[in-house]
Amino acid sequence: MSTRRLSRWIVSIGVVATLVGAGLTATQAAVAGLPETVPSLQSVTAAAGDGFAWTGNGRIVVNATADSQLATDARTFADDIAGGLDGVTPAVVFGAPSTAQPGDITMSLGNADNRLGTEGYGLTIAPVLAISAPTETGAFWGTRTVLQMLRQKRTLPAASIADWPRYKVRGISVSLDSFPAGWFVNLVRDMSYVKLDVLTTGSALSGLTDAQILRIQQVAKQYHVQFVGWFNTTHYNAPPKTPTVPPDYQLNVVPCRCGDQGCESCPGPRPSPTTLDITKPDAVKWATDQIEHYMSLQTAPYWHAGGDEYPMWFLRNDKVTSANAPQLYAAAKAKYPSELYPAAAMYNDVFNQVDTIAKSHGKQMWMWNDDLVPTQAVKVNPDVVIDHWIAYGLTPAQLIADGHHLINSNQDHLYFNEHQPNAKNATDADLWTFDPRVFHGEQTIPADSPNMDGIKLETWHGGMHEPPGPLEQDLLILDRPLAERAWATAKPTSTIQAARTLFAAIGRAPGVVQTPAAGDPGASSTTGSPAVVYLGSQQVFFVGANGQLRRRFWKAGYTAVQEVAVATDAPVTGRPLAYVGSNQVHVFAIGTNGHVQHAWYEPTANVWYHDDWTVKSGATAAISGDLAGFSYGNQQHVFARGADHQLQHLFYNGSTQKVVTDSWKGDIAGNPIAYVWGKTQNVFAVGSDGALHQWWWQPSDPAHLQNRNLGGQFGADARPYGADSQENVQDVVIRGTDNHLRLWSYDQIAGTSGWRDLTALTGVSAAGNPLEFTYGDERHVFARNLANDHLAHIIVHQDGLVAADDWTTAAIGTPDTVAGDPAGFNFEAKEQHVFATDPAGKMHHWFWLASDHRIHQDNWPS
Repeated sequence: MSTRRLSRWIVSIGVVATLVGAGLTATQAAVAGLPETVPSLQSVTAAAGDGFAWTGNGRIVVNATADSQLATDARTFADDIAGGLDGVTPAVVFGAPSTAQPGDITMSLGNADNRLGTEGYGLTIAPVLAISAPTETGAFWGTRTVLQMLRQKRTLPAASIADWPRYKVRGISVSLDSFPAGWFVNLVRDMSYVKLDVLTTGSALSGLTDAQILRIQQVAKQYHVQFVGWFNTTHYNAPPKTPTVPPDYQLNVVPCRCGDQGCESCPGPRPSPTTLDITKPDAVKWATDQIEHYMSLQTAPYWHAGGDEYPMWFLRNDKVTSANAPQLYAAAKAKYPSELYPAAAMYNDVFNQVDTIAKSHGKQMWMWNDDLVPTQAVKVNPDVVIDHWIAYGLTPAQLIADGHHLINSNQDHLYFNEHQPNAKNATDADLWTFDPRVFHGEQTIPADSPNMDGIKLETWHGGMHEPPGPLEQDLLILDRPLAERAWATAKPTSTIQAARTLFAAIGRAPGVVQTPAAGDPGASSTTGSPAVVYLGSQQVFFVGANGQLRRRFWKAGYTAVQEVAVATDAPVTGRPLAYVGSNQVHVFAIGTNGHVQHAWYEPTANVWYHDDWTVKSGATAAISGDLAGFSYGNQQHVFARGADHQLQHLFYNGSTQKVVTDSWKGDIAGNPIAYVWGKTQNVFAVGSDGALHQWWWQPSDPAHLQNRNLGGQFGADARPYGADSQENVQDVVIRGTDNHLRLWSYDQIAGTSGWRDLTALTGVSAAGNPLEFTYGDERHVFARNLANDHLAHIIVHQDGLVAADDWTTAAIGTPDTVAGDPAGFNFEAKEQHVFATDPAGKMHHWFWLASDHRIHQDNWPS
């Protein structure tokens, strides 16, 4: 295999690090064999007797009614156990903890430990693992601890645990850019997994639609994260999509300081499209109307009113004069003639108005600290929580003396500016040892101050505007140490290097699918099938009557379709799998000896090579059914159903130049399909329960496979077919037991997933298994029509509308019916091609050309 281009990195699958002495705090290490967690636990005591063993057969026993919040949380817990462990969803049953059996997990409300507060919980690790808490939120945090432990070890030693947060605000703020709702859904789940509980973002300023806000709100509520709206009342420093202040409401202000870039001389005051004129009641009403709209969408008990850098980033309101902001200064001086800082008094009055609105919606208002300066006439209401980020204006001690509670967003330690040079960029090492009591300017408050509400990591897009995929990975690195400092009381005893090993072992939150980024393998990956496009040619692979692997192909300049045999180590059978990778075409088929046969074409040598992957990998599991697979960078992957009904996996490892094998487990009845979305490797197959199941692996969580049940009812002969649309949508189409074509989709922009019945929308029922590929922003589905054996075609448009037509009757040429499952592809973004066996056993060919917008057909004879 020396002729192949080799990857220099290894995909590590299913290997969970064993942690010995990684240690967060000394408390948890007191019980030998107890896995570490993030954040670390407050109190752990060894207990006598047997511990707990999770076998996959345990239940979740809930001491509440089926319609309670605790029951809802238990169902979320069950889904996360399935996704994070073996893919089997435990039953949720209702009854007293005394009804539980060894191997069960119980959830109940009520715990007399007065240390727990409103978010703490207790764990009793015994043959029955018991979670108890004063509140549903506390019990939910207990489930996160159990998930992290079981992901590392399925058996836990006997112990008694009491755990509670140091601060009630453990947050991340995402500011001033447009991200898909699915990105926020990932962030919510990753935050909740480590008990971070506040996500703040700029509502309209983040480019989110009302529907997207409601979707994020729904997931945040499910995972006990407060999704806090933020609308900067007076200052609109935001990207182009953000609405600016209407012209009539813009403040006249000097736009820059002398010496700033672009300011050759000091210009006079002029309207600023990013600065609200708070001297005009109509302008304030314009802002508060928008605030009320977004308040109505978000159910968190907090609202962030902004309030920084007014009237300009370099000009705080205590520096306003008749020269730099004449209308503001004149109006403020007239209203507050004896005030040393009249503009600041007027500013405080506006935010008190917003505070009144917030309270009318049942919310506590937060605001930034930097424009809060000493005033006498009007002070900001003491019930407003101050988000302190910079040492300007009133000090933390002065704000506490005025009655305010504080959130620490110290810009020296808690700011991440997306790697912008010469800007603050928090690191995991810095966060790991950060002291939450230290505010910007090294201003420290007492450790036991009751006015300290928590800490918040701020992401700012100061000119870098990092894309969603890379930013997701950056925040994943930072949220673990942030959670440790916000929850645990004691400082970590371990190094950040040891902690990183732990972070890898607990992995990402169950259910998260890594957000794609530009240049990911999935951007150029297509689902493997018998038909492929390769170096401008159209190729179809099939098994001949004598067990030969055969190839038919066409390329511009050839006089006709060509057919040749492709050598393999053994005769083959079934449906071949083909895909293109590393500038080579790879073809796989099951040999009559039960081995995975592989052939590949090397264009530089103009030679076909072949080998036996079963022999090379040392695989012992027998294979049944058809193969699925994909190219992943310079790697090649193949999946199949084993005789044991587990998902078997073989792949060529470019680092070692070897073929290796492992099992993705599961319980499979049907043939799989596999494709890459972004960097996520996805496999779908019908399980023995008749539902469609998904397995996935992603490099942001290399130690863990994930698995989830997508539902539905499908026969064992139903082979799904998958595709992705410009890395925004994942699709899988499959025939149901009622012969309806059903489409499962995940929409990254909307942050939603679900099923659609294409047959109900089009009237097309299917015989056999479908084909799907993308063409531009459209998804095209082809299937043999159950009614007449015609080639049915369904288009799913970008806007969600669905249409259908009949390619057998619409095509130019001699019409033909379909006898087998179709295969096909998008050819060079200008043609659509479909191949299927006709009743005479010939390979029939349909194709649509963008040049004439017509459907054609012919045969591809030998």
